[in-house]
Amino acid sequence: MKPLLASLSVIALSLGLAGCRSEKPAAAGPAAESTSAPIQLENALAGVPSQFLEEHADSPVHWQRWSPQVRKQAVEGKRMILAMIGSSRFPGCHETLDAIDENPDLVELINRNFVPVLVDLDLARETGLFAFALSPETGKPVAFPFLLVLSPEGSPVSWHPIHYSDDESVINFIDNSVSILVRMWNDSPNYVTDNSRNSLESRRGALPPADPEIESRDELVEGILKISRDLLNRFDPNQGSYDGAGGLLPIGLIDCLGQLSTSEVIPAAVRERCAETATGLADQLLASAMFDPLDSGVYASRLGPTWNLPLFIRDGSTQARTAAVLARLHQATGSLQHLGAAIGLVRFAEEHFQTDDGLFALAAMPSPDPSFEWLWKLETIASILDPEELEVWTSLSDLRELGNIPVEADPGRRYLHYNSLAMRKSVEEVAADTGVEPAEVRARIESGRCKLLAARQERAAVPRGEALPSATTSFRMVSVYAHLHAASGDPTFLDKAVKLAGTARESFSDSRFLNERPGGGPDSISDARAFTYVVAANASLDLAAVTLDDSWNLWAQDLLTLLGEHFIGDDGRLTEVRSAVEVIDLDLEDRLMVFDDSTAGLVRLAVSRLESLGYPVPPALHPWRDSVPLGAGNMPVIITDSLLAISRDLSRHSLRVGPQAEAALVDRVRRLPVYRFDRRRDEALGATIEMTRPDDSRVRLESVDAIRELGAPAAIKR
Repeated sequence: MKPLLASLSVIALSLGLAGCRSEKPAAAGPAAESTSAPIQLENALAGVPSQFLEEHADSPVHWQRWSPQVRKQAVEGKRMILAMIGSSRFPGCHETLDAIDENPDLVELINRNFVPVLVDLDLARETGLFAFALSPETGKPVAFPFLLVLSPEGSPVSWHPIHYSDDESVINFIDNSVSILVRMWNDSPNYVTDNSRNSLESRRGALPPADPEIESRDELVEGILKISRDLLNRFDPNQGSYDGAGGLLPIGLIDCLGQLSTSEVIPAAVRERCAETATGLADQLLASAMFDPLDSGVYASRLGPTWNLPLFIRDGSTQARTAAVLARLHQATGSLQHLGAAIGLVRFAEEHFQTDDGLFALAAMPSPDPSFEWLWKLETIASILDPEELEVWTSLSDLRELGNIPVEADPGRRYLHYNSLAMRKSVEEVAADTGVEPAEVRARIESGRCKLLAARQERAAVPRGEALPSATTSFRMVSVYAHLHAASGDPTFLDKAVKLAGTARESFSDSRFLNERPGGGPDSISDARAFTYVVAANASLDLAAVTLDDSWNLWAQDLLTLLGEHFIGDDGRLTEVRSAVEVIDLDLEDRLMVFDDSTAGLVRLAVSRLESLGYPVPPALHPWRDSVPLGAGNMPVIITDSLLAISRDLSRHSLRVGPQAEAALVDRVRRLPVYRFDRRRDEALGATIEMTRPDDSRVRLESVDAIRELGAPAAIKR
């Protein structure tokens, strides 16, 4: 086995040296004209396919769109590019931009000296990767908005995450930073340009090597087993904590452990621990404030070190991704609680993120980040609920006069006397605690929920999803519906999956290439990134698995073909953006789960699934078929999507279904766990259903009971 992947910190630091380099290059050219040339710019955000950008189309700042055109404008104007990277999903982004608008002197300074660009990182995903890679050099964690200043040719000059607290502090920081950059540029534009170019070349040379190739199946299994044990040892079931999980919802970790619990290459004792840990983690989250007990939605991240103080922002993609993982976990472990939570998340997504055309939006409409409005003083709850309801809700959410926010999550005691709501106890535990019959407990919980939800909506209503649908979120919802059909057998989910997939495919692929927003040509601002391609490819494979409609397998193959043709750089790296629309010439490969699943992990999953079905994939994607990241320093949680894909590939079962096979058998095949059993029609098999095991042995499936037993949860099999 070749050397393992470098640690996260090494990868991040290898991408650069300092937030704003000060050492002078060996040979700087003669000083250029020190003032910017006049160019005609005006705010160019009107009509863009982004709610985040459209909100600032009336800004006095001459915001441009993130495209190669800005480099041309910068060269013509002899100016640097000032890019502000943000999203409606992150609190502080709109507030920062509004604060700039309210400061005429700062607006004039930016317009006169820069080509200002406002970037929606949900459209330009590569900018989020840049922000993550550059932030460690500032000594601060990544945050949005993120200020990135580029030379006219597109090389990073200066950068800084902006942690918004109030208008005055953020304006002072931006004003000081921009003023320094203007003086530096006016003093020596050639120095700035040459220095940033040399820095970019250094970054390019310091990019981490490709993941190690697989040389031995036995060594691969041994490596997977080693990292699996490492993942298991980080969970403390008594405290409900997981070492290294970070502040994001650890849904990828739960998914990986759930799938490992069914993997035949893992010893039975380790599989059992994987199931227990995945279930324990999921149960801890479901009992925390991360899963809202009033409307069933889930929050993507937390404030502080515990799950009982969420960041009260929700997006459509997190609802979809979490629901799909819980549906798969139900099939792996048999927990009905996880299936119920998945269905609740889907209902929440349909209510808040479904657009008029039946697709799904990613972010919520811009609105202030709720905080105190979504936390509760005990006296406030007592004024809303009747005494009987208050009794059960006090037990259920551990309500206290001094508040239930742990000190470690709120060391400054900002939230003293405030409570977060959560389903922290089961109905039976509340019944034992209060002496009330379980049926009555359920009734009081539900009546109290309705009252509290109505009260919260008066204080701070849940913002609806933006009007523009997102390809990423829509295709993820296709996957959710497919997995829920397999998990529950409810044909309603199958109907929704088929309908949504057809609409999404038509809406987001008007041209040869995918778009992240409906319509538009291949050079539009919403040109889909590599991540969207593999999300769509895996959704297409999910749908094919539950419909046995081969056309969806073929479309997944088409998407991966485009990926192999247009998203592999000259150095063989998987890039997020096509060269036709890239602004910064640095191919950052998304191989770590920084904000979500990684592109590399999803590629591994899609390639494995397609080849298992007998479809060839582009040779350019073979490195992700033949390699594996078996380590990530002290943070293995950030490669769990790749681990899931590889373990799935090692223990997959492939089914071929004849066209005349008995309907009851075919229906049962379609309901097998989607990731564990690849299946497709095979005209040559007649009325036969044949399965190929991981050891290449074959068996005919001739009864419903035999097929049902194949997909039975591991706990039931034990």
